Amino acid sequence: MHSFATVAVGDIDADLEAEMFGLFAAYYDCVDRDRFGGDLREKHFVLLMRGGQGQVLGFTTLRIDRQVFGGQPVRAAFSGDTIIHHTLWGRTDLHAAWLRLMGRVKAEQPAVPLYWFLVVMSHRTYRHLQVYAYDYFPRHDPDPATEPQLRRIAHGLAADRFGAAFDADGGVIRFPQSLGQLKRDWTEVPERLADRPEIRFFLERNPDYREGVEMVCLAELSVANLKPFVRQFFEEGLTAADPQPVT
Repeated sequence: MHSFATVAVGDIDADLEAEMFGLFAAYYDCVDRDRFGGDLREKHFVLLMRGGQGQVLGFTTLRIDRQVFGGQPVRAAFSGDTIIHHTLWGRTDLHAAWLRLMGRVKAEQPAVPLYWFLVVMSHRTYRHLQVYAYDYFPRHDPDPATEPQLRRIAHGLAADRFGAAFDADGGVIRFPQSLGQLKRDWTEVPERLADRPEIRFFLERNPDYREGVEMVCLAELSVANLKPFVRQFFEEGLTAADPQPVT
């Protein structure tokens, strides 16, 4: 039995932070306890997944930013440190809980476009975009009608958040030295997936992902852009009775 909770960063005590870091460090190299805590405190809240004994089995940190592009206000849900125990990979629990949360965020300001802004160093994470959304950036088969706007927003958010570490030509975040990278055991692409166009695109676009280089990605979180399998969870959050404010 798994449970989920949205926790404000200010409510995370030292013991919980230490447990989160322990799970994170089991899958990532070049990580630092103090840096993890500093990054956590820049976020607004954490979606936690716990096991039957209360142990942390997964989490994703989130921050909601507000920007204006071309005179249009937008909100961006920035995904920070994220991990789930590998024995639970492939389950939809955490994804469903996250999408319900995003529906609640969207319901707070329904007229303002809400985007999922993420930087990825894993083909697994990148593939979520194709599973979730009809349109996203970047992709191997971009829609010429929407790609320039998505690129502009993604690059604007990346430049604002990462400054000189953002390589606009490559569309990636490249720090002078790695601030965290997946352990080698988790970076390899299964042979059965290697020929998929989206996987080839990721590997060509971010060949240095094993060294902690992250590709800048963006997708609008809206009923129109989400595929039916995940849209139902988003709509549950969007239409929740008496939703509690998230941000």
